[in-house]
This record gives sequence, structure tokens and C-alpha cells, in this order.
Amino acid sequence: GREEFRGGSEGGSQTVFVFDGAREANDLGVLVMRCPLTGKNVNPFTPSVWRAIHAEFERAALLLRRGRPLSELCEAAQES
Repeated sequence: GREEFRGGSEGGSQTVFVFDGAREANDLGVLVMRCPLTGKNVNPFTPSVWRAIHAEFERAALLLRRGRPLSELCEAAQES
């Protein structure tokens, strides 16, 4: 749930190269994971879908910091 992976129109979009963990900023509004063999994007999400996924990472990080049990972490999030 870190800010640099948030995506969206206000920035925070990254391209991650799986083979070496290198990262670079992008202007796509999503996290891009590149396949080490083909260089293709292996998670072609739209910005709105990526924001929903990132929100779940943020929720999980908050629950872990608060010492909440794994069972609570695995519950379905409430839709907003």
C-alpha cells in the first residue's frame, strides 16, 4: 500500500522489472509488472481497477500495523 504504487491521475505509477526488481515511474496510472522473458506487461489493469487493488494493500497494511489477526485481514473489504 505504499504511496509510490498508488497510481491514478495524480501520479505514483511505477513499472517494475521482475527480473531485477528495478523500478521506474510511468504515466499510465497503474503498476506495470514486466515479464523477464518477453518484457510484456503481465498485469494489464485499468487505473480504476488498480486503485481498488491498491486500496486493499493499504487496508491490509493498516490492519497489520494495528496487530489485527490474519482472519480479519482475509475478510472481504466493504465496498465504497
